[in-house]
Amino acid sequence: MWANAAPGEPEGTDVVASGGALVTLTAGGRTQTRVIDGGSGYLCQMEPVAHFGLGSLEAVERVTIRWPSGATRVIEGPDLDATLEVAHPEK
Repeated sequence: MWANAAPGEPEGTDVVASGGALVTLTAGGRTQTRVIDGGSGYLCQMEPVAHFGLGSLEAVERVTIRWPSGATRVIEGPDLDATLEVAHPEK
């Protein structure tokens, strides 16, 4: 099982260029965190999606996204094996 989260950008900005967003997933009593980062190596750029491996877990309790602006959105019980596209709260 897996879950992905794709944070949207605030109006008029690029989430990767603005320093990224912090994505936290809670499932099975564990918390995983990913930072959306424009690049983490020499001459490369990362896809602006947080990928989470869930192993045999069959449910996600919540996904929390915090943008660099401080805006936060919490999604309770998102679908598994899918990419959750989350609009910035200001949109």
